[in-house]
Amino acid sequence: MNQKTDITEPFSGVSIVRSSTNTGIICDEGATPVAVYLVDTTQNSDDSKAVLDFIESKYPSGSDGTGGFRIKTVIVTHAHADHCGGAAWFAARTGCEIWSPKNEKAGIENPFIENSIIWGGFPLPEFRRPYFEAAECQVTKVITPKDKIQLLSGAKIEFVPLPGHHYDMVGVLCTNPDGKRILFAADALFGRNHIGKYWIPFLYDVGEFKKSLKKLAGIKADLYVPGHGKPVTQIQPLCELNLIAILSTENIILELLQKPLTTEELLKKVADANNIPLALSQYVLIGSTIRSYLSYLYRSSRIRYYIEDNRLYWQITT
Repeated sequence: MNQKTDITEPFSGVSIVRSSTNTGIICDEGATPVAVYLVDTTQNSDDSKAVLDFIESKYPSGSDGTGGFRIKTVIVTHAHADHCGGAAWFAARTGCEIWSPKNEKAGIENPFIENSIIWGGFPLPEFRRPYFEAAECQVTKVITPKDKIQLLSGAKIEFVPLPGHHYDMVGVLCTNPDGKRILFAADALFGRNHIGKYWIPFLYDVGEFKKSLKKLAGIKADLYVPGHGKPVTQIQPLCELNLIAILSTENIILELLQKPLTTEELLKKVADANNIPLALSQYVLIGSTIRSYLSYLYRSSRIRYYIEDNRLYWQITT
């Protein structure tokens, strides 16, 4: 097992893989063999193998052919490589199904799309690698909020729309046979250490991310698992911390745009204000996120743009 991979079982039939990205393991122990549902995957084949090794050790096959398990499906919450990077590996290794929301399907099946959108054109070769671009994988089922999976064990799996970080991202809510509820919130919620380290997380739609935070705060569960970071039993404080980070960036942008700035100038000043050194990946990811903030603030009529001398400038409305 990767030394950074930690696997725990907080409730019967549900395990959490804590690595660079959190993965859920939901086991239908009423099925023969045990049917396993994965929520997202770790990013690389080494961690994926660690997950499979763990499941094999938990549900070994007997010498008489009894027992054992089968990977039923990988539920991909959204089409970012750190969440679906192992999906192709599991599909090839186990023959499992791959499920995703409708608007995440294209990015899973055509991973180059994601980098093209973030870059705003054909991406640099530095972004055509597994950290940013997962192996392509065929989605076998499109999931919707109406879908509810009733397991033979008595457990239930439901899907919660949580857009904002990405187009059509979903959370996965599992109720185990004992009535314990665990919500895998994907990247609609970032852990405390992740927020502290990055502060400006990637966002596609700032307004939708805020709405998803509000929705999360109203979901009752015994345990909440962010896409990155430690699970928590109380979600409200973590939702508030995420919102503070978003409002902080929003307010910095509005303050800076007291004077007209280009997007490039704004990116530098926002990074400087947060003491963030922009290596290539941060430059592209935060730059894309800043453009999402600008679109959000423009749609809410708080900023305007104009073009002068072949440059596009942004400024607060007066």
